[in-house]
Amino acid sequence: PPFFYETELFQLLLALGLLGGGLGAGLLRARGVQSRNRVLREQISWREQAEQALGEREAHYRQIFEATHDGLLIADEEGRVLDANPAACLLFDRTRAALLGLEVSSLFDETLETGWIGQQRRTARRRDGATLPCAVEVVPYQNEREPRILFSVVDVSAQALREQEREELQNRLMRSQRLEAVGQAGA
Repeated sequence: PPFFYETELFQLLLALGLLGGGLGAGLLRARGVQSRNRVLREQISWREQAEQALGEREAHYRQIFEATHDGLLIADEEGRVLDANPAACLLFDRTRAALLGLEVSSLFDETLETGWIGQQRRTARRRDGATLPCAVEVVPYQNEREPRILFSVVDVSAQALREQEREELQNRLMRSQRLEAVGQAGA
């Protein structure tokens, strides 16, 4: 039979610190290990709760991103599309997969001013070549690792049509007033 110090039990007791320094010192070390394990379990539990809360927040923001009626494009600092919401897909008549990797500038007839604060009026180009007037807001931001650019694109063709109709009505009114003035002068 092997000597006691050659057994697995001896090695385990030695590793746990239950041998050497007396049994009392070993028990104190064992309690310290238990205490550290309890702290680690609490930290793991807290981290799991934080990760769950983060996942819920990300899901919430994803739902907003997907549900908004404005076309949203997220691009890297070189202007390549990294993400697009369904409204952007509808606006540009392209699938999300078709938008990913495109340069945002290829979706508009005019250059976008990335340093501009506020809305810019630009003409969007759809997949079939049709164009539509849009209001574009460019918002640079920093995610966890890298700079990003959010492009919020709104179709303003109905508003542009109303503006055109208002301008035409104003022109007709001015012509009518001029004709009336000419008629009164001749009378």
